[in-house]
Amino acid sequence: MVNNMPQLSLKLEFDQVLELVQQLSQEEKIKLSQVLEKDTLNQKLTEFLDVFKNDQISL
Repeated sequence: MVNNMPQLSLKLEFDQVLELVQQLSQEEKIKLSQVLEKDTLNQKLTEFLDVFKNDQISL
């Protein structure tokens, strides 16, 4: 998905983000949940691969 909108940056506390999320529709909450799950999975996979990164492979 290409987003042509300008990027904005805000400093928000967790409680503020939570309050915003609670205002979303059920469908939007599901979409947000899927994006967060994907992001978390990608991060965990990267961390996992970094742990096992090794130039010398032996049996």
